[in-house]
Amino acid sequence: MRTAALVLGLAMAAAPGVRVYAENEPAWVTYERGQRALREGEFGEAVRAFRRAIERGGPFPEAEAAIGEVYLVEGSLNLAERQFRRAIVQRGALRVPEEEYQLWYRLAEVYRLQENPRAYELALLEIVEDDEWFVSEEYAGEREGYRRVIREEGLDRLLVLYRQRDDFARRAHALLGEHYLRTGNYGRALDHLVFANLKILSEIIETELGRDPGYEFRTVSQLLERVEGRREWQEYIAETGLYRTIYYLGSALYGDDPSLATPQQVWGIIAARRAAGEWGIRAAEQIEDPELEPLIDY
Repeated sequence: MRTAALVLGLAMAAAPGVRVYAENEPAWVTYERGQRALREGEFGEAVRAFRRAIERGGPFPEAEAAIGEVYLVEGSLNLAERQFRRAIVQRGALRVPEEEYQLWYRLAEVYRLQENPRAYELALLEIVEDDEWFVSEEYAGEREGYRRVIREEGLDRLLVLYRQRDDFARRAHALLGEHYLRTGNYGRALDHLVFANLKILSEIIETELGRDPGYEFRTVSQLLERVEGRREWQEYIAETGLYRTIYYLGSALYGDDPSLATPQQVWGIIAARRAAGEWGIRAAEQIEDPELEPLIDY
């Protein structure tokens, strides 16, 4: 009888697609098994592993969110929303606390796909609420300076006077800026897009200064000319959507006050840049015949 049981166990272990978990396997090991299954497209196996990890090591927000990723891939948006919300409720148990922001980003993506603009906005606002430069009264003077300089003197002068570091909130600012722009709230769009551009361009400037103490920033166009040929900066520019973010900053300036000269200055930064692709083409068209971005009718 024992021999038969042993043979059956070995057969199950050898059978393709069947995963056998040790009774005392740590929850994190099971979670990593789930991640591997997810990468390999074995969604059912991934969910089983994540649920087992939760049973053995709960609360386990990383595993809850991973189940949400499976549902998101499969198009089950309501179930994905439930999982990401469950993970956020359990965020105090995150092994890396900063991963909370990624949970909000994923939840925002679900709301975007559900065409729920208000929920999308609120999810992203949860992220920027932790950006002290954006919300703290301590930096109210700087924020007022941003608005004045970008409107009156443009992006080049803004970066001469002010810098920020790229951080968890940069993408949320960019997304909120586009959201407000496409819903006609140009003032709020401008505030967020200024932050997004400051964070991206400051990262490039400060890194270049660290590598070459003799470097002096003068204009964004000169900065891009300096770095566009380097692979690491090409990857960073693509990841951050810098050209897109610059384009929409010009659009927000124009929407906020069409009489300003600075929208053309901002669009001009990318209008002649081949690397800017469609955003450079659109910027050139805006310089020639500026118009408001089409509004989204939710």
